[in-house]
Amino acid sequence: MKNFLLFALLFFSYTISAQLEVTPNPIVEWEVVSGTEIVGKAKVKNTSNVVKEYTWERTVLDNCNNDQTWFCDPNLCYIPSVSTQVFTLDPGAEGPFELHATFNDPDNRDLVVQIKVYETNNADIVVDAMYEFESGNCIGVNVDEVELKDIKLFPNPTTDHFTLTNVIGVQNVIIHNIIGTPLKQYIAQENATYSISDLPAGVYMVLLNDANGNNIGSKRVFKQ
Repeated sequence: MKNFLLFALLFFSYTISAQLEVTPNPIVEWEVVSGTEIVGKAKVKNTSNVVKEYTWERTVLDNCNNDQTWFCDPNLCYIPSVSTQVFTLDPGAEGPFELHATFNDPDNRDLVVQIKVYETNNADIVVDAMYEFESGNCIGVNVDEVELKDIKLFPNPTTDHFTLTNVIGVQNVIIHNIIGTPLKQYIAQENATYSISDLPAGVYMVLLNDANGNNIGSKRVFKQ
């Protein structure tokens, strides 16, 4: 009986999460619109058999030069000051889910934006779409951030653990969720394995601190 209930719960959870899709995710390939504008393109799909209303929320996680972003959902493209909106999709329907960015300096740009989309009347049905553009040349970087570029995190995405290399100067590895809540902490060691097997699938921030407690920077890890 217990095994049957566990199977039923897992099946129900999969059914719920499968009612909303954003593909691809994360979005790391960008289309050049002009010398200063790029767009990251994805599709959002209602995979249920009923009409659904969804809400999206835009959060800028990294934007070292304060460049401008705006978002397009299946209804409209909105001005940069609009950070949340609602839209509806018919059963099985899909539509554009696109992030536009205009850069002050096209040669120096780093950008990470989260679009959280969820069913308006049921926040349990939610997807975090991650739009990432990293040139590694942002003029706002300091010495610590340059060192951060040398620190490698792999595999990413992962199912249960990740490894960090080139961690000279790093004392603590702290894993946060996307709203900043610390979940795990480790002592940094070269080529050590850090487990996230007990965490739900999603996006996590890996914060790196030195021996004085100063923040060196962060990496993102995707748990499948």
